[in-house]
Amino acid sequence: MQLLLEQSLELASWLTRIRRLLHQHPDLAFQERVTARRAVEKLH
Repeated sequence: MQLLLEQSLELASWLTRIRRLLHQHPDLAFQERVTARRAVEKLH
């Protein structure tokens, strides 16, 4: 149970960092090239 909690907290922290990064450098609507590139980089 402790491992699950630790992993959940790590995931939440990682998602928060990604969200903040994307919000600091927004793309124009329907031109999310940088956002898409960052998403691919993070998921691979």
